[in-house]
Amino acid sequence: MRSTKNPIRWKLAALGAVATLVVAACSSIGTVEPNASGEVVFTLTDNVISPSVVRVKPGQTVRFIIKNEGAHAHEFMIGRDPIRGENYLTERVWTPWGGEDFFTDLEVTVEGGTPMNFVGMEMDMGGDDEDTGGMVLLQPAMPGSSEAGEVSFMEFTVPDDATGTWVIGCFQEAGQHYEDGMRATLIVEA
Repeated sequence: MRSTKNPIRWKLAALGAVATLVVAACSSIGTVEPNASGEVVFTLTDNVISPSVVRVKPGQTVRFIIKNEGAHAHEFMIGRDPIRGENYLTERVWTPWGGEDFFTDLEVTVEGGTPMNFVGMEMDMGGDDEDTGGMVLLQPAMPGSSEAGEVSFMEFTVPDDATGTWVIGCFQEAGQHYEDGMRATLIVEA
């Protein structure tokens, strides 16, 4: 007696189920949400910010732990629509943020690194500060040292009106770090 089951159909169905699981798993690779304590750890290496995508919710209190593990100084800034200049000899190559700085009018507690341009902080960066936005500058480890570079802790409550997609970037060396791919994405969704 011949079997009525079609082994090829079962194999195709199993293959389809596995493909669906792989696609679902890959779509979340690199995406991080704050842990139960509201923390997200960012690692800055030369030309990479990891994780590449972070999801937070409006009204959520978060604590970003930012570690410089690169050989160069790096900035940590969040905003929308950075503007590329035309001549780096006479102007900044990138003007973060041409569109909108995430930290505008936001109370942020910052420990470690060199915080600049946050509400209630007085710091002269030399030049026009209006378009730089809130940022933290982190120095690398000393050459030949076994110690890590600077670490900064930023704590804030995500504004209710901040929904959407934001760019996390480093604009050191006249924007070269950003152009070399030193960026990530912050998604604020309800």
